[in-house]
Parts: sequence; C-alpha cells; structure tokens
Amino acid sequence: MIHELKLLQDIGLTLAIWVGIAAIVVLTVKLLSNPNVEGLKRAYEERIEGLKRQINDLRELLKTKDIAYREELKKYTKINKMLQELNKALEHGAIKLACPQHQGSEVTILADGTIVCSKGHRLWPLEVKEVEVGEET
Repeated sequence: MIHELKLLQDIGLTLAIWVGIAAIVVLTVKLLSNPNVEGLKRAYEERIEGLKRQINDLRELLKTKDIAYREELKKYTKINKMLQELNKALEHGAIKLACPQHQGSEVTILADGTIVCSKGHRLWPLEVKEVEVGEET
C-alpha cells in the first residue's frame, strides 16, 4: 500500500513537471511571437547598427586626427631642433644678431620671444598684442 502511494505520488509529480514545462514552452512561444517584442527587437537592432556606424565613423576620425597630429609633431620637432641649434650658436658666439637700423647695437631676445634693440625699440614682433588676464598667447 505504501509502495503504491509512493508510485502515485511520483506519477503525479512527473505529470506536474511535464505540465509546467508545457506551460513554459507555450508562454515563451507567445512572448516571442508577440508583435511588440518584434518591434522592440527591430528598434534595438536598428539602434545597435546606428551605434556601430557611429563607432566606425569615430575610429576613422581618430585615424585622421592621429595622422594630422603626428605630422604636426614632426614639424614642431624639426623647428625645435633648429631653434636649439640656433640658440647654441648664439650662446657660443658663432653668430650674432644685429639691429638693421643701428649698426653695431646689441639685440636681446626676451623669454617670450620678443626681440629688442639695445637702443630701445622693438624688432620682433612688430606690434604688441593685447592679452587679457587668463588668456593664453
């Protein structure tokens, strides 16, 4: 009798599990065939494709900027080397700057790059730029 009760209990449990699995399958099929889910899926796929295109566009822009910055860096590196050698030549007296208006007068290069004659006039830059406080030159 106990053995038969146990067998009925096992059959009932198995039947309940199979009914539960069938219900889950039916609900899943209904959810997946729902037009709202398809619309959401399509909208997300379109958004993902748009984001992928945007990422590719940004990668291309980064490549372009990287190439431009490398070229600019090469240019400034070359100019920096030229200026360092010019400064060494000035310091060692290999060359001397002279004012074109006053023969024999000394020329001084200030820290900001301004070049002035010992007679008191500016050689470079020709005009003084007005710089506001906090603005970089």
